[in-house]
Amino acid sequence: GRSFRLDIREDPGRRMPKVRLSGFDLMVVTPKPDPEAVREALDHWYRRQTRLVVLDRIEYFAPRVGAQPAAVRIRGGVGRWAVRSGQGELAFDERLITAPSHVVDCIVAHALCQLVESPRNGRFWARLGAVLPDYRVRMAWLLDHADRLDG
Repeated sequence: GRSFRLDIREDPGRRMPKVRLSGFDLMVVTPKPDPEAVREALDHWYRRQTRLVVLDRIEYFAPRVGAQPAAVRIRGGVGRWAVRSGQGELAFDERLITAPSHVVDCIVAHALCQLVESPRNGRFWARLGAVLPDYRVRMAWLLDHADRLDG
């Protein structure tokens, strides 16, 4: 949910670009400052960071919701923040890492609840409310700010 300054540094001795977070700088060290290579390195870094956060939040919320996904995927272009497959798999958008943690929690809990209940019935909303009593506030934040999140 924070903003970072992008710092691109050239290191001809590197074989592949490397991304690391240093304070409020997102640093990309690359053999040559090729925009496509930098973009690919950043995409890979965002997916990896999103995966770490999502898996941590699933570990926290799964026992509270009473659901465990069959698999978890992080992808670009999911179209929504998270989608559920008929096989019990969850896919999260790689941009999820750009949302504040309280919103990430809501999206993860919402996705897990979909594994147990259809979001079209009252039991779904009751289950989500039992896990996150303020889910309406969190979802309202997302609706108000989604267009400002990095993508």
